[in-house]
Amino acid sequence: TNGSIISNTTLIDLNITDLYSGVSSAWYTIDNGLTNTTLNTSYDIFPYTWPEGQNNLTVYANDSLNNLASKIFSFIIDVSSPIIDLTFSLPSGSYAGGSAGILFGVSDAYSQNITCTLAIDGITDIIVTNGSGNYTFNINNLANGTYIWNITCVDQANNSITSPNSELNIDAIAPNITLVSPSDGTNIQNGFIDFNYTVYEVNDISNCSLYLNNQINLTATTGIINDGVTINNLSLTLTQGTYTWFMSCYDIYGNQGNSSFGSTPWTLFFDITPPIISNVNSSAIGTDTATINWITDELSNNLVYYGTDTNLSNILFNGTNALFH
Repeated sequence: TNGSIISNTTLIDLNITDLYSGVSSAWYTIDNGLTNTTLNTSYDIFPYTWPEGQNNLTVYANDSLNNLASKIFSFIIDVSSPIIDLTFSLPSGSYAGGSAGILFGVSDAYSQNITCTLAIDGITDIIVTNGSGNYTFNINNLANGTYIWNITCVDQANNSITSPNSELNIDAIAPNITLVSPSDGTNIQNGFIDFNYTVYEVNDISNCSLYLNNQINLTATTGIINDGVTINNLSLTLTQGTYTWFMSCYDIYGNQGNSSFGSTPWTLFFDITPPIISNVNSSAIGTDTATINWITDELSNNLVYYGTDTNLSNILFNGTNALFH
């Protein structure tokens, strides 16, 4: 139709009639009469040699009585494919949560309506653009795995282009962390300590943090081995006290894993001060028995040395931690 955007292989089918004396001759020009081309009786035009861009077609028809008629049509010849721009997008990589936003730019010198199709492992999504600009394909509910995708754009003259294949990794799995040492319930005698752990993650690790008593204490961002076998560690000096600890790691796509998922943090004791013993007394003394009682200022086990002389060669041990003994 008049005003269309067409390729140089598109048939322009004219309808020229005369009600009374018949059409004697017909011709056309696209250069204001510098070159005239005679039309055959089917009045078909193939614009193979027309230049790209705006073309004004003037058609002339003469009947047998030399009545001359003319009409001007306008066509845009477009033989160039759209241009797809992925330089500002994330064409390759991994995404968390089974979703990805694939950004792209498309431009075309003439077409205002450009149909772009995303093909990703048999799944297609279509956008009809409003002309040159930046657009996003939002893909959801993808299972974990690797996908190959490309974008094909077709303009109004049916010129098409397909981008190179790119790889997309969907990763909704958090890093898996295993604590190694100090083991749960350890009582250390030296305040400088290595907190050792392993982490497994198919993608790179962004950071791993040591939590002491549910607060971040140290964070590592480099040198983290994520093969699930190699021991990583964070070191620091503690003051005396009781601590709980666990590790938390993020992969580079925001998935967070905690060693405490499904379990409780491990407990660590650092105590180099001996308990204070007070209120020692004896009771129920018999010929071969006696009861000894005392109090400690902190939970502790007990070890009683006794005997019939100062050598105190007999030992009685109770491993239960208590304040009253």
